[in-house]
Amino acid sequence: MTAVPLTNVHGNHLLKADDEVLLNQYSWQPISQAELEQYAPVSSVRLTSRLNQALYVLTTEQGLIYLDGETLEKVRPLTRNDIAMIAKKKFAYDAPVQSAVLLKQYPQELGGRNQPVWQVNFNAAFNASLYFHPVTGALISKRSDIWRAFDFLWMLHIMDYDERSDVNNNLLFLSALTALIFVTAGLWLLFYSFHRRNKKQVA
Repeated sequence: MTAVPLTNVHGNHLLKADDEVLLNQYSWQPISQAELEQYAPVSSVRLTSRLNQALYVLTTEQGLIYLDGETLEKVRPLTRNDIAMIAKKKFAYDAPVQSAVLLKQYPQELGGRNQPVWQVNFNAAFNASLYFHPVTGALISKRSDIWRAFDFLWMLHIMDYDERSDVNNNLLFLSALTALIFVTAGLWLLFYSFHRRNKKQVA
């Protein structure tokens, strides 16, 4: 688990250095209170970008709403071609996209959250997979066989065979307690054997 640098385990080597995104290079207009009221109540408004266009992200009680920064109309989710293009720009290696699949929920290696996500797989760099938000195209995470091997060893290490994240599970506690009992018993037996030997030598 320590043979590979953590930056490689996390997959940082799979990505190109991000170019700085300046929102003022895109055309967008301020969103008025009247326009927000049709989605009320709105708890927050954030301006970001996707595919060279400004994008408003509204946080509402119904969930997140995405509006075109110029027309203020709801935007469509990204297509497979859109995601493949974004992924190729992000990926640090010269390799074609092997597959791009819209998953209904996060896979186990991302934690299994009940949210859709695009998974883009490359047949390169230890079977790398990049994960993207289905609407904004934002990179959510990256995985490779290096991470998967590390995760398997981590699962064995903490003895959580389901979620692979609970370091306070009962099995690990019982194993640690059993080991402590064995070590304590071994130390007692060692002390007892030396004590008996000394008594025999005195006799």
